[in-house]
Amino acid sequence: MIRNHTCLAVYLADAKGGYAGTLWVAGGKARYYRNLPDALIDAGYEIRVDAAVEHLRDSPSEVRVPLASANAGKPQPGKQCIRALTFQLR
Repeated sequence: MIRNHTCLAVYLADAKGGYAGTLWVAGGKARYYRNLPDALIDAGYEIRVDAAVEHLRDSPSEVRVPLASANAGKPQPGKQCIRALTFQLR
């Protein structure tokens, strides 16, 4: 029996593409990070998802979407392993 293993890392990147913080990690031990400061919304940040799926190539930046009010609730397509990412702002 082959078990598929999937790992996802959802994080923020700043306007220069630098790492700015983790939002969620899924894999062996899923972890969710709360409290995304409102000051980051519409401030040039981007949500990125890196994916690693057994029997497929790793897919860094599988999904990239600006953290903007205009993108909330709109599905953003992935490149290889993720059909779409949708985020909500509260």
